[in-house]
Amino acid sequence: MRKVLALLCSSHNNYSGGTILNTITVHIDEGALEIIDATESDSQFDGDEIFELHCCFYSHPYCPTITWYKDGVEIKDDHLTIRKIRQGLTLRVFAKLDAGGNYTCTATTPYGEVKSHTIRNVQVITRRWRCAGKLAVVKIPDTNVIKVKKGSRQVLEWNFICAGDIIFSAVICRNGNHDLISSLGSYYKITRMRSQKNNEVSLQHTITISNFSRSENITCTTDDIQGSPSATFVLLEEGQPSVVDQRQKDEKSFFKEKGVWLVAGGCVLLCLVVALLLLWLRRNAIWK
Repeated sequence: MRKVLALLCSSHNNYSGGTILNTITVHIDEGALEIIDATESDSQFDGDEIFELHCCFYSHPYCPTITWYKDGVEIKDDHLTIRKIRQGLTLRVFAKLDAGGNYTCTATTPYGEVKSHTIRNVQVITRRWRCAGKLAVVKIPDTNVIKVKKGSRQVLEWNFICAGDIIFSAVICRNGNHDLISSLGSYYKITRMRSQKNNEVSLQHTITISNFSRSENITCTTDDIQGSPSATFVLLEEGQPSVVDQRQKDEKSFFKEKGVWLVAGGCVLLCLVVALLLLWLRRNAIWK
């Protein structure tokens, strides 16, 4: 039995800066497993950005199970640097230096049919800051510690300003555990705006948390190289004391509990000093 099937498959390429939609009409035998569309080999992506690799399979009447491999090793979701979405048809990747390579998507049906496709030579292009003048960062809001209500929305903004020509810019953000902050999961949404104007905001990096649920530190810098400017936000759930508040509380508690003993000890020490002084004066008077 022959069927005519119209499908709409999508793939996103941050390097080209657009979404490609392909409407594909194919003739497929019922029960067959076929690959219809996929990301092209030799694709290039900017480092420290999010890119997607795409495999579009058709299987009737059952949907296939999709497994991804990188250089022959099965890929597991970690929700920080790599994640499968759309039932595995799309692989969303944070473009680290080691993200390049050969990616293979394999589809398997309950009947044991297997079909694979390899996206070869995926390349990650890494570019560094090049600023002809002094580079600075200004954050909004202009505070270090932010107390946030659980479940609320919080927007954090880093504005990098170059006093001179800037050719390219990239921002890396990490939390207090040095884990990479990315928009692979649903917790963070990251947006960027770039400009080539001197002495104005050259790069605006914004992280939006729609449903705040945990306290953490977030630090963003232009590169992982020494001397790059950085800025940190300390996010605290409302009701949780900050480090400074906790330190002051501990100091107050210490003096409250130990203050009496400190005063008593000081009085004893003072009396001892006075007694020794009187004894010394008395001995001098006797010898005279």
